[in-house]
Amino acid sequence: MEIAKNLGLKGKQRIFTQFKIDENGDVIDIKVRKSSHLELEQEAIRVIKLLPKFKPAKQRNKNVAAIYTIPIVFLIED
Repeated sequence: MEIAKNLGLKGKQRIFTQFKIDENGDVIDIKVRKSSHLELEQEAIRVIKLLPKFKPAKQRNKNVAAIYTIPIVFLIED
């Protein structure tokens, strides 16, 4: 990854992200919860925005929004 190499990063870089899948299955409210570099945060957000529409969560047989927290790991090789 060119961004990481330009920052002098090596090995695994983990970014913790959080987003909501709304009642329609769309990804909304993307946030970064823990990160070491702004450029990697921006790349993680870009990738999450590319996710396809999801099947929404259900509660009492109704579609509801659900919050997900996932780590994104960047593996930077020489």
